[in-house]
Amino acid sequence: MQTTSAFTSANAQVRDETYKGIIEQAKAQARRYAALDTREGRTAAVAVLRFARSLRARQARLRA
Repeated sequence: MQTTSAFTSANAQVRDETYKGIIEQAKAQARRYAALDTREGRTAAVAVLRFARSLRARQARLRA
């Protein structure tokens, strides 16, 4: 039983790090889109930020 718990903990840590990395990349991409200073750039930035927000919500649900 101890081994299963260790694997579960390790998997959760990898998952959290993956989510964190994807969210950081999405925020950086949103900044690049916003820097285009066009309507399309702002629209793309908003879409990417919504995606990042949905990932943060999913991550919070998985932790609960």
